[in-house]
Amino acid sequence: MTDTLRDLRRAVAFLPAGATVSLPVGVLRQLLGPEPVVEGDLTAAAAARLLHRPSSTVVTWTKSQNGKPPKLAGAYRRGGHLWIPAAAVEALLPGQHRSDDEPR
Repeated sequence: MTDTLRDLRRAVAFLPAGATVSLPVGVLRQLLGPEPVVEGDLTAAAAARLLHRPSSTVVTWTKSQNGKPPKLAGAYRRGGHLWIPAAAVEALLPGQHRSDDEPR
């Protein structure tokens, strides 16, 4: 927990339930943290659109290859769909680079 959040909790603890609290926007942004890029688990097709890759590539990335862990760890099947955790997709977003051996 951040010091700002801890200080805010202490201050609010003494206020009546109906009191109004005003915060500078910068403090509020700090408390909320960064906005998630992806919310909730994604189907392979949705992840493929977000990652600008074919669905077949995304499905391959959910499997171990040559003893290496999957690029998209934690995928699971439910209701006939392959689901990929949002955190796994987010981890690939900033460092997405196409290599020559990956299909377009």
